[in-house]
Amino acid sequence: MSRLIKPFLFIVLIISWNDNTALAQPDDFNHPELDWYSIKTEHFEVHFHNGVERTAKEIARIAEEIYAPITDLYGYKGDKPFHFIVRDHDDYSNGAAYFYDNKIEIWATPMDFDLRGTHPWLLGVVTHEFTHMISLDQSKKFGDHIPALYFQYIGYEQEIRPDVLYGFPNRIVSFPFAGAIIPPWFAEGIAQFQSENTSYDFWDTHRDMILRTAVLDHKMLSYNEMSSFGHTSLGNEQVYNSGFSLVNYISENYGSDTIAKITRGMKSPLRINFNSAVKKVLGKSIDKIYDEWKNFLECVYQDGTKQISKNENRGVIIEKEGFGNFYPVWAPINNQVAYVSNKGREHFSPSSLTLYDFDKKEFQEIKSNVQYSPAFSPEGKQLAYVKKHRYDRFGSTYFELFIYDLESKQETRITHGGRLRNPNWSPVENKIVCVTGKDGTDNLVIVNPSQRTIHPVTRFKNGEQIFRPSWSPDGKRIVFDISNNNGRDIAMINKNGDNFRYLIQDASDSRTPVFNPIGGSIFFSWDKSGIFNIYELDLESNESTPLTNVIGGAFMPSYHPQRGLAYSLYTSDGYKIAYIADPKKLNEFNYLAKERLPRSTPVTEIAQTNNGNNGNSSIGYNQKNDNPDVEKYKNTYGVLNLFPRVMVDYNTLKLGSYFASSEVLNKYSILGGFVLNRSFDMDLFGIIQYRKFYPTIFVEVYNQTRHTEDNSDKFKYNLLEVDLGLELKLNTTNTIRGMFVYSRYDGKITTQQGNNEVRFSYTYFLGSDFSLEWRHEGVARSRTSVINPRFGRRFTLKYDRLHNKFIKGFEINRKYSTVQEVFKPFNYNQFNFDWSEFFSLPWKHGLEFHVRGGFIDKPVESFFNLFAGGLLGLKGYPYYSIEGRKLLNTSLSYRFKISDNLGVNIPPFQFDKLYAGLFVDFGNAWNEGSIQLDDFKKDVGFQIRVDTFAFYNFPMRLFFDGAYGFDEITNRNFKYGKEWRFYFGFTFDYLD
Repeated sequence: MSRLIKPFLFIVLIISWNDNTALAQPDDFNHPELDWYSIKTEHFEVHFHNGVERTAKEIARIAEEIYAPITDLYGYKGDKPFHFIVRDHDDYSNGAAYFYDNKIEIWATPMDFDLRGTHPWLLGVVTHEFTHMISLDQSKKFGDHIPALYFQYIGYEQEIRPDVLYGFPNRIVSFPFAGAIIPPWFAEGIAQFQSENTSYDFWDTHRDMILRTAVLDHKMLSYNEMSSFGHTSLGNEQVYNSGFSLVNYISENYGSDTIAKITRGMKSPLRINFNSAVKKVLGKSIDKIYDEWKNFLECVYQDGTKQISKNENRGVIIEKEGFGNFYPVWAPINNQVAYVSNKGREHFSPSSLTLYDFDKKEFQEIKSNVQYSPAFSPEGKQLAYVKKHRYDRFGSTYFELFIYDLESKQETRITHGGRLRNPNWSPVENKIVCVTGKDGTDNLVIVNPSQRTIHPVTRFKNGEQIFRPSWSPDGKRIVFDISNNNGRDIAMINKNGDNFRYLIQDASDSRTPVFNPIGGSIFFSWDKSGIFNIYELDLESNESTPLTNVIGGAFMPSYHPQRGLAYSLYTSDGYKIAYIADPKKLNEFNYLAKERLPRSTPVTEIAQTNNGNNGNSSIGYNQKNDNPDVEKYKNTYGVLNLFPRVMVDYNTLKLGSYFASSEVLNKYSILGGFVLNRSFDMDLFGIIQYRKFYPTIFVEVYNQTRHTEDNSDKFKYNLLEVDLGLELKLNTTNTIRGMFVYSRYDGKITTQQGNNEVRFSYTYFLGSDFSLEWRHEGVARSRTSVINPRFGRRFTLKYDRLHNKFIKGFEINRKYSTVQEVFKPFNYNQFNFDWSEFFSLPWKHGLEFHVRGGFIDKPVESFFNLFAGGLLGLKGYPYYSIEGRKLLNTSLSYRFKISDNLGVNIPPFQFDKLYAGLFVDFGNAWNEGSIQLDDFKKDVGFQIRVDTFAFYNFPMRLFFDGAYGFDEITNRNFKYGKEWRFYFGFTFDYLD
């Protein structure tokens, strides 16, 4: 039953806003090796682990600085403390606002994301997440402790066994009524908008590039598409950019105070459609506002790029597939270019190291899961790159340096715990310069791959961000891009760390420099004109000239004197690899649209100092010279959240609630729930998890009571199960779970004998189970991996050693002259497995092969049998119709797309994707003997699947299945088969 119960336990415990939809969150390992500390300020508590004290102190100061401007804008009057959780135990960058739990999670590593510009990380992310907290707080419909209300329904098969009250479920609904209803475009738009006095995020060149190309190529997101995530990485980022631009447009044209008014307008419990709040505040529908904004953008962008369009120079695109093609690098000898590509994928990660041969016109994928820039060895026989790799047994993953030999096809790992990015191989010796980061600060290091040593070049310590380094032709100097402010500058340093100096340092953004292999100049990307183009800087004259003139953006140049210029070109379809055989110096054409776009410069500038000492610099945010007290972390209890429930179960109405709470570091948590009907039937569960050790310790308690009547007799059944165990994450895809399960099922009969009411209580089942389970989740991530998984596998393998006692009858206790139960013992081993393999077919169709099996090694009472039919098995037959102590079911499902973008909006639902499928099931359950295929039952069926969003942000799955059983079977004198059976669900996941 666990797979069927899952949708009921999958409640949204704490509504959160995760602010990097393009990158996957690190898996939730417990990390008991970390020591935690706290900083307390007037309005905040900042909790951090060892190694990130600098970041935590900056967060504490920034948070207090932005508190008043943000709370004043939204009229927030609360006095609850807000908690920041600061992490740096993985190479990962993100922020998340848990606005029902009063906490914000910040990763110390600054974000280096190719769809976003460069800004001081902590200023931007702290203000962004706190804006989420306050703005979303103002839209809460049911107060601070009720994130959602739940309606649930279970319908059952008519076919039952003599020892059960109801058939197996065949209709299941679990639907949330959200306590905060804000579409993603608006939530992200106002979090980037922030307030007029805290514009640490602003409309920069990258944001404008993404929206500009989409508008000019008529590929803007529709309003419905802006109102939910679930797109590709590029599509999700367009939700951010479109939302930011539209919020700016509303602020500029209707007043900045309207943003807060619209937010507060969604507070009404009866308002489920965002359009009604917009119309009330602005006097116009959101569709009208969208059309106005779209027309404005089309006019601005067309006028602003006329001269550029007439003189465009971008060369030839050599990699057209994928939307994340980055860092092309020329091979020193062969006519080849290596680059990182997400070709064939729907997200930036994972990406692959790819080699393109100009002579053969062939593409070759070298290695998968590669990120950042690759580098050829001087002789061109090896490639250096970084990949994320497990660092320790506690689950931390860092970017490590690898070298791939192009002749032997062998990969060698060079570092352990290096935390390295963007390697570049010296052209004259076996040394590789890389960027490394810790506690939010980047530095340059040189790796000797032969000796596997790492030597520092710079010693920055105040949050400096470094990006792509490149060696000079003589191997004595290193040029790189660095950020102390908004945007990047280009600097150079000697390889021993001396003579740090800026080559370009201005208000614009200059990035990813590389030396001309013959010396004398560098090539780099610069948004000096308002659009990123490739420039060449003469190091002697200090004169720069453009080599490209593009509508989108030109980035990451690589130059070869005989082969030309390769670079990454941004188009409306993402980043492509482009090539100019003979680059010429061009005239520069200014992009005129930037003068008409709102909030295109930051309101608050950031003070910058540089002492020129061995590359050290410091960043100041109008900061005070305070040093807050640091104390050992003490357990801090989180908020108790309630999720009231209305449930229709076996045609009775049940009322109750879920409840959930966790310690702010999530080191322990509770989740529970109950529902009760007028007959006092109760469903109750509670789960406690304790995560302070390497494995998670858990205790789970489940209790059900049922009342029924037969003539004048009344029956009550009480089912209790207690699970105690450990759960251990082996890696990102595998989890081991071991537990002891105690079960007790009691009955009570109340009957009338004359004028007397007689009650008789008894126990009919006692069980203990020592269980070991291995779960593997290896389905490739994509935006259709739930509705139509096409790569990878998932499986569960489980072993149980059971010691069960089942009632045989009653006898008189001779000592006490009372009636007592007589039990029959059943001690046996049970093995179960559930395995699905997913295969890709042309046209993005998918094939799933599913096999489920079980084996009980001794004869048992039929109460313990395995069942082969129903929603989780052979769907052409009822669940209880096919039973035995041996089971083998197979299924082959073919799924195909009807639409990946339905765009149907019927508040509160947005219907996103529609798929259909056909399946055939083949299986049986039996007691004795080996597999007899002639006895196996067969069915065929169809399924309809719909991916839906409820209230903009709840991903919901709707399915309808029908199956026809070909074989007529008899069990307990009832006949089954030769009929259609149907199943329906509307939950958080598909059940098969």
